[in-house]
Amino acid sequence: MFRELAQGNELVSAYSTNWNLFVRNMTNNAIVYMKPQWYGDCNCATSAACTQPSELFLSGFVVSCFPLESFLRSTIECLYVQSCVDQMVSYVGANYTPSVLNNNSRFVMNVSIDAIVQQMFIEHWSFNISFESFFEQCRPTSCSYTLIERHDLLDAATTLLGLHGGVTITLRFAVPLMVRLCYKLIRKRRQTTSEVMPM
Repeated sequence: MFRELAQGNELVSAYSTNWNLFVRNMTNNAIVYMKPQWYGDCNCATSAACTQPSELFLSGFVVSCFPLESFLRSTIECLYVQSCVDQMVSYVGANYTPSVLNNNSRFVMNVSIDAIVQQMFIEHWSFNISFESFFEQCRPTSCSYTLIERHDLLDAATTLLGLHGGVTITLRFAVPLMVRLCYKLIRKRRQTTSEVMPM
């Protein structure tokens, strides 16, 4: 996200790798102009992906519009050659000489650092899933899970038939009881009405 923000807002790199700032007339009210840096036939005003080989002559290293872009678009092939590593150490001025990278890496020599970053620098993923070890270490007090399923036409039909059957059985027992109760109430009402009216 930062890379897109820096490019979109035309932020100027501290090393002027993307824009050159210049003043035409040096006066009190001078205007500072910006001119995009060109790398080959690509300029940094239109794309942050412009690259060219580094002037340090280290194989695989490139210069781009931003230092971060330069780093991510470079490759690690120099780190496999001892003379190139020695040359890098001479630029940095380190007191020790590191050894070259192992050729047994899953990352090939000319892969970009960005691709390695995307893979999180992981050489090999090993999966060792043990639920027993998890429960032994964590010792949870309770365990629950939720099963989320999507209902289909068969589930809807089964539910409707079950509902219909349940309502039918309930009404089979409830209707006769309600009819008897209604008859009793009507009979009691007729008896009380007939007793109240003398002839």
